[in-house]
Amino acid sequence: MMFEDFGFRLKLFGLQALHLLLIMILGVTGLVGMARIKGEFKAAHQDRTLALVYLSGALDDVHRIGALVERAAASDDPDAVRALPAAVAGLETERNHLWVEYIGTNMPPDEQAIAFRSAGAWNAYRTSVAAALAASGPEASAAPRLHEAADHLTRTRAALRELIDLQKGAASQGYRAADALFIKLGLFDLLLVCFGCGIACLLFFWDYVRLRRRAPVDARSRDQAPAPVTVGNAQVVR
Repeated sequence: MMFEDFGFRLKLFGLQALHLLLIMILGVTGLVGMARIKGEFKAAHQDRTLALVYLSGALDDVHRIGALVERAAASDDPDAVRALPAAVAGLETERNHLWVEYIGTNMPPDEQAIAFRSAGAWNAYRTSVAAALAASGPEASAAPRLHEAADHLTRTRAALRELIDLQKGAASQGYRAADALFIKLGLFDLLLVCFGCGIACLLFFWDYVRLRRRAPVDARSRDQAPAPVTVGNAQVVR
């Protein structure tokens, strides 16, 4: 029988071992690739998307605080100036909370430098506004000094916008990296599948050709076999 042929069984065993090896490689590369893709998306969510939310909220609070300060500076009412600290206290608390959450994200050195610049400009703005309010009185208006603090506010806004743009670019880059990794793993797996199928087809074709070549030889051997001759009760082959 065919399965009694040692060479055929050896090739069948080798083909099964090769397919098992390919399946193991496919499984390992799939698991490793999924872990790397998950890491890319996790970094994009935690370090970019959430950071973008924190920075957008902080920028909105800065805009609202700046609007209140500018309104008080433009007003001639001393009561409006005295009510300014209470008016901005809640917004400043919210802004500080969002900033602390943002600082807790993973930041590369270039982003850290921009964040440090933004924090410095904001601290300078708060110091200038506090000094203007402290120096104000019945005979001294806080409006001129509040107007002078606007330069620090402008630098704070510019740094925050720069950080927001950086988050957008980094998130897009992370997505492109994950997409490129997915394509590479897909092509690699497809190559392995094609390789395994090619080896199987090659062995099948090889055995098919060998069987076709052996079939005429076996038929001729049967046709040329000597016919037995009966002599008495015995058969003798001539």
